[in-house]
Amino acid sequence: MNLPNRLTLSRIVLVPVMVLLSALGLWPWALAVFILAAVTDTLDGYLARKHGQVTDLGKFLDPVADKALVVCAFVCLCAAEVLPAWFVCLVVFRELAVDGLRLAASAKGAVVAAAMPGKIKTVLQMLLAAAGFLSLFLPLPGFILPGLTAAAAVMTAWSGILYFIRLKDALFEKDL
Repeated sequence: MNLPNRLTLSRIVLVPVMVLLSALGLWPWALAVFILAAVTDTLDGYLARKHGQVTDLGKFLDPVADKALVVCAFVCLCAAEVLPAWFVCLVVFRELAVDGLRLAASAKGAVVAAAMPGKIKTVLQMLLAAAGFLSLFLPLPGFILPGLTAAAAVMTAWSGILYFIRLKDALFEKDL
């Protein structure tokens, strides 16, 4: 197994550690684990492309690891009353809808490459999660969490809508 795939797997392993630390109220440690996992997200893709080590396993596991990290962080932050439940529901709904669309499109041979709005969504979501964890042990200016939540919500919805627009022909074929 190559290094980028090991980094992706490490991100998956770090998710339950982050959840456990959150459940124990060890917010600085939960933040540290979240940041470590988020760094592996950037690093695994960079290394895979740079060294020509892009694999089917990596293409499959990377988005799973990303979604697990972000959704679990948001659930922990919702339980801590840092993030509103509607936002977590929006994120989960978008991820399930886009994954279903990707699955249906791939069955038809359509390629669903990541687009810039989805990358911006991921960055905003990760910044929001980090700020949310940070807010549990360090006071933040009052506008940061609401502002990041609004920006992440808009990009979450918009990037999801764009997937449907980009694949509307494949989506509405008779046998799809």
